[in-house]
Amino acid sequence: MVSVTFKSADGEETIISVKTGVSIQEAAINNDVPGIDADCGGGCSCATCHVYVADEWLEKVGPPGELEASMLEVVEGSATLDLRFADQAVLRGAPPAKRAKQAAAERGHATSSKARPTG
Repeated sequence: MVSVTFKSADGEETIISVKTGVSIQEAAINNDVPGIDADCGGGCSCATCHVYVADEWLEKVGPPGELEASMLEVVEGSATLDLRFADQAVLRGAPPAKRAKQAAAERGHATSSKARPTG
């Protein structure tokens, strides 16, 4: 199990425990975490679940695939290497705790999250 803390732009935290092998989006949706819209249902086609993964965690969720990389090019802020779609970022072998900081959704666009270790 992996402990994930989603932190909203206003500082509210939602802590969940999930099995490794699920996407950040699945973890959020299955645990009623607000801000991860997932309009496409995990099809990597809408960008309503983009997240920012801390550098030290990029290897844990793996690099974006070809489709995701091409979709990320149209997302504001995509010049950073830490931007991922939560439906494509799978929690793999992460340490027992991880933090995710959510930014406010803007005009129907995805909420952003920042994943950080705790402890």
